[in-house]
Amino acid sequence: MNSVDLTAVGHGLAGLTHDMKNVLAIIGESIGLVNDLVPAGPDERIASAFERISRQLDRADGMVTRWNRFAHTFDDPEVPQPLSHLVDQALLLVDRRARSRAVEVDAVLENDLEVPGAVAFLLRLAVLLESAVDSLPAGSRLRVTSDGTRVIVTGDPGGMTATARSAELLTDTEGPGRQVDFSRGGIAAIRLPRP
Repeated sequence: MNSVDLTAVGHGLAGLTHDMKNVLAIIGESIGLVNDLVPAGPDERIASAFERISRQLDRADGMVTRWNRFAHTFDDPEVPQPLSHLVDQALLLVDRRARSRAVEVDAVLENDLEVPGAVAFLLRLAVLLESAVDSLPAGSRLRVTSDGTRVIVTGDPGGMTATARSAELLTDTEGPGRQVDFSRGGIAAIRLPRP
């Protein structure tokens, strides 16, 4: 896929997320109106239903907002972007998969470098994170850090006992994202592109 293709995908996803925000706003306003019109009474099920609907609308709005940010990452694939944004977007791509597999994923970034070739880097990182999530057993942890020259992904099936010194270096690459087996723990790194 070239940068024109990626930009088109981003524009399509951005349009979709904008439309979803409008739909959610109309649903929220309509539920608010119905809530105002339905008299409060002894039946707590109605109030409970409105509360559940409100929580789910807030949740959906948050998800659509994150996907909209992801879509705009593709506005210009070659423009440098903050590392924290790219890591957040890669985590968004694997979030559901990680939750369904009971793998806890977090990121601890001490510096926020500008990453050139941002979209290509984001996609490589997402492939690496997905292979890590897929190879770790339930109850594992996956942490994303950076040492200023590369992004480091540490996978620990025991819940984060592996350290950068003790875990096996599974891959250290500048190339495309790779499938990496983290089933026994380890570290994988992707070198940050140079300007």
